[in-house]
Amino acid sequence: MKPAIRWLAVSLALAGFADLGSAQCNSLTTFFTGTNENSIGGQNFFDLDVTKASGITIESFDVNVSSLTPPGTVFTCNVYTTPTTHVGKETNSTLWTLVATGTSNPSSPTGSPTPLDISDFSLPPGKMGICLTYIGASHRYTNGNGANQTHANADVILTAGSATNVPWTPPFTPRVWNGTIYYDCLNVTKFCTAKAGLVCGTPAISAAGVSSVTATSGFVVSAGPARSDKSGILLYNNAGTTAGVPFQGGTLCIPPMGLRRAGSTNSQGTCGPPDCSGVFAIDMNTFAQGMWVVPDCAGAPTLTPPNNPAPFLVTAGTQIDVQYWGRDSVASGSFVSDGLSYVQGP
Repeated sequence: MKPAIRWLAVSLALAGFADLGSAQCNSLTTFFTGTNENSIGGQNFFDLDVTKASGITIESFDVNVSSLTPPGTVFTCNVYTTPTTHVGKETNSTLWTLVATGTSNPSSPTGSPTPLDISDFSLPPGKMGICLTYIGASHRYTNGNGANQTHANADVILTAGSATNVPWTPPFTPRVWNGTIYYDCLNVTKFCTAKAGLVCGTPAISAAGVSSVTATSGFVVSAGPARSDKSGILLYNNAGTTAGVPFQGGTLCIPPMGLRRAGSTNSQGTCGPPDCSGVFAIDMNTFAQGMWVVPDCAGAPTLTPPNNPAPFLVTAGTQIDVQYWGRDSVASGSFVSDGLSYVQGP
């Protein structure tokens, strides 16, 4: 495929862009159906048992404000932690450490999520008590009954909990915090425009999972729809997104200087005559560790030796810009996706 990407000297004529920013996070939700609530300025307590071996980084919450908080209210929240559990520590502020603060969006009506952006904080593997102290708002929660107090996914177990009307005073228990925890978020920005007029329509690039400089899997960058059983590569660079360059009927979305290739890969899908079941996909955590092997249309690896990953793929905090190139048909030429930017995680 090397001859097919000899476009590095192409002129820098501008192409149209379509920008879209988003954040992809792992999350854990309890309820938004609580019928009990605390006072303005109250607290919620629960325990988090982090089972993910590398720990997690919490970046935001959705919370369920109470009827005492009019829709449109902007409030703040302090987040505290304590080792092992909150139980028995609700009245002693000296046992808690302030780890994050945040400000809400204008509050939503009771029973629906109100986003609360906080300063990021990390939790190692193991159990920690969590306290949310609301300033200028009150929180709706659910009375605990044993069966409704534990919520879990593959990374974390939440055990609830208690609440107070006044900070650091005897709590009401059991009480189940209503909300969603967002953690290990991937800041993703889609940019540029994909090539139109392909056999299977205009493709779209996306990412799923968490980028990590230490993990050997778990962050898949994909683009489709594509014709099945076709060869492709993921173009990548750390030079920063830039105005696009016309390329093979589409747009080269990322800077040509220093451009690198991840893969090869195969669109897989149905073996035999090509249809539109294909999707180009590469696990960039696997590729960054030099462990990527090329799948075929049946999903089996072909054991083709991987390209050498760039050193910056294992440097946390690096912005990576990516875009797929692949084969489509004789009539339409090559498959050219839109672009995607992400920040390499720890």
